[in-house]
Amino acid sequence: MKHGFGLLGIYVQDIEKAKAFYTDFLGMQVVPENSSSTFVYLNPVKGTPIALQAASTLPEGFPARAGAYELNLEVDDLEAARKAWEAQNVEMLTDIQDMGIGRWFRAKGPEDQLISVYQMYS
Repeated sequence: MKHGFGLLGIYVQDIEKAKAFYTDFLGMQVVPENSSSTFVYLNPVKGTPIALQAASTLPEGFPARAGAYELNLEVDDLEAARKAWEAQNVEMLTDIQDMGIGRWFRAKGPEDQLISVYQMYS
């Protein structure tokens, strides 16, 4: 199963301050339809999107600190990806969940990295 690098999630304490830095200073564009009060989806001029996420939304067991990150991997078949991850005995943190614009699950990487795997709706 192939996984695409979808976006990098950066956890922040002050989402409005971080959003101003990435938009006003770095020139990234907010994608409103993919954003909320705790999640700001940003498109750079070139390259991989970034998501600013409120540190308070980190899952249980991960300290709510600014600077933490989450690797987000995109797949074409979320159910098959989930089964493949489970077959490799990867520690699952969530079931498959709906996020409004797609579905996702969270897992731990080999050294406790936070990883989300998602599939966007067509």
